[in-house]
Amino acid sequence: MTSSQFPSPQIAPQIVFAMWTALLCFVGLSLVTYITYQTLLHPLSGYSGPFLAKLTNLHRLYHFLSGTQHQKDVGLHAVYGPIVRDGPNSLLIADPEMFRAVYGFRSPPTVQKGPFYNAMWNHDVEEPNLFAAGTEAVHRRARKRLVQSSLQAKHVAEYMSTVKRNLELYLELLAQEVKATGGRVNIIPALENFNFDALTELTYGTSLHLLNPPLGTSSVSIYHFKAAAWPLAIVFGYLPWLGRLSVFPWIQRISQKPRFDAWAHNIVSDAVTTKPPTQPCVLRNLLATKTMSPTLLQFECFNNLFAGSGSITAALAAIFHSLAQHPEWQARVLTDQAALTAVIKETLRLHPPFPSAFERVAVDLPGVPVGTRVWGNGYVLGRSEEVWGPDAGLWRPERWSEKDAGKNEEMAWAPFGKGSRQCVGRELAWKIMEEVIKAVVGRWKLATESTDELDGLNYFEMRYESVEILFSEREGD
Repeated sequence: MTSSQFPSPQIAPQIVFAMWTALLCFVGLSLVTYITYQTLLHPLSGYSGPFLAKLTNLHRLYHFLSGTQHQKDVGLHAVYGPIVRDGPNSLLIADPEMFRAVYGFRSPPTVQKGPFYNAMWNHDVEEPNLFAAGTEAVHRRARKRLVQSSLQAKHVAEYMSTVKRNLELYLELLAQEVKATGGRVNIIPALENFNFDALTELTYGTSLHLLNPPLGTSSVSIYHFKAAAWPLAIVFGYLPWLGRLSVFPWIQRISQKPRFDAWAHNIVSDAVTTKPPTQPCVLRNLLATKTMSPTLLQFECFNNLFAGSGSITAALAAIFHSLAQHPEWQARVLTDQAALTAVIKETLRLHPPFPSAFERVAVDLPGVPVGTRVWGNGYVLGRSEEVWGPDAGLWRPERWSEKDAGKNEEMAWAPFGKGSRQCVGRELAWKIMEEVIKAVVGRWKLATESTDELDGLNYFEMRYESVEILFSEREGD
């Protein structure tokens, strides 16, 4: 008898129905159990927040990818208060005291870094790069190594000649745009190129020449590369299981743009072997320590460039827009250092380049279960009427000379972070902003037809596509 003569085995319809019924019952019971646990029995069940947030991070990821997370957070805090359960195992905080507990100085530490940082980790457990250093002890060692070798005040002073040289090129380019457009200029493209050129040169000792297009690398590939970095880090943070895949080289290559990656890799490789930088720069100073592997050098230089260039661009764009809306402050920032400081602080209060503070994981945080992910929100805190008063939403630099300025700064001003983990490049970024503001405002009067508050897209780092300023020559007024 051939095989075709044997009857095919048949599964009775009743058995198929029973199998599907059992499967659906299992899925349904699992779903009910999960929902019940997350909403009623989870250690965070006592914290209020959107129902969907108790079940999944996908809703928050959606708002992040839309660039509106900072506005969404304002709404969440308005409805649910200063501490919001914004995920199955995470809290969004805008409470000044808890913010200080998470991001201020605490011994022993109450938090440590979480999976968000995996996307920018050099995958060395013993000597991680500073940005990804998890525990307080490891972070302290990495910070000391980086700051003492390349980011002390004396190093910043050395780097300023590079900044001023690139600033001269930027002013020439801006003058050409002012003349070509009759004074109406979108300041973002040239400002991005300036910051990227200046930060690249003071980091690696050589420039991409984005301010000189015939000489330079196409800025399109650079910005696409940078635009992929922050979203990738956030996706890994919101979906920790995906973040664990970042250890695989093929995942790491997804976010790489060959032109810049190859350029930076070759610079570091040459510096390590045969061609160390000849001008003052971060890479040269790190090489002098003779303690860092080529991979660690690559990551520290990369993070210095990418954390600084976009954030300084966002800060300067907001400052110029604010000065254009308040021209009475323009002459003051040229002659009064206190006024210049107040203008920068006030603008960063309302328009922090990183609207949401970096993620932490609770270790010994009062009232918060161990392992809970916590996020601060500088954008919300900077507009808190509880801290800043009823005019919190107004741009008013005078507040920084009032009696409560120091207390309020300590409580709720954190564009560079706070405590032992605040930005190591703060002094460098501040010096660059001061130089650029004085140079631009010293040459032109700024105006704008916009009466609206500046707002952009928040892909963790604030991004403005267009900020239009009207420039007119300043004639010794």
